[in-house]
Amino acid sequence: MGQEAPKEKRWGSFILTLDRAVSTNDVALEYARKGAPHGSLFVAREQTAGRGRFGRRWESQPGGLYLSVLLRPQPGDRDRVALLPHLSAVAAAEAVIEATALDVRLRWPNDLYTSGLKLGGILCEGSFRGSEAEAFVVGIGINVNQRVEGFPAEVRRRATGLSEHALDERDVAARVVTRLETWWSLGEPARILERFTELAEGATGHTIQVQPRDTESQPFYAVTRGIADDGGLIVELDDGEQRILYSEDVVQLRDGDDRSR
Repeated sequence: MGQEAPKEKRWGSFILTLDRAVSTNDVALEYARKGAPHGSLFVAREQTAGRGRFGRRWESQPGGLYLSVLLRPQPGDRDRVALLPHLSAVAAAEAVIEATALDVRLRWPNDLYTSGLKLGGILCEGSFRGSEAEAFVVGIGINVNQRVEGFPAEVRRRATGLSEHALDERDVAARVVTRLETWWSLGEPARILERFTELAEGATGHTIQVQPRDTESQPFYAVTRGIADDGGLIVELDDGEQRILYSEDVVQLRDGDDRSR
């Protein structure tokens, strides 16, 4: 089960809402460099160049939730930062579950799914001064009220939304921020990973095809064996070798149950 929200709120002392942004993450990173405080929120009605991992386009028509949260970690926050994508995915999933009672599942490393279709995603980025991180931005995109029929064909066949639940994007945003602040404040890696694993789809005993980011490496099949203590995905290859995959090294995971595809 999720954790109880803290009684005292500290996030949201600065909130910027925009009708249109290139990317809320870009806006948040710009304001981070200007000194915006920890817990600042950036929301846009639409994005003209929303992005996911590795710069992939994120469809961002009006009606969706496009939210970025600025975090300024302290020296003791290293464990929180290491699991920021997992923590954020858990928060977003719990917010949607709370608002809709849907069976929302997480697909490692950063996507929200329901009924086998993609509902949302997380993109965490940092602002650095030299080699030191001065801020992190959590970008959260959820298909709330968009018409999925309006997405490009290759996106439409694997996407879904929440339009039938008649939600207000602002209410969903508030729920996400509440859950995100709760989990950040909790700051217990074991609890974060336990909850991520509870919500994860296919994290154990699932056959996948892995496309490495290294262009010289060939795709390979593996069976998932759980989430490692550092948030990586444990997989077992056909020869019995076990590896830990990390999001920065993997372009894509695909269902590999049918190896003829």
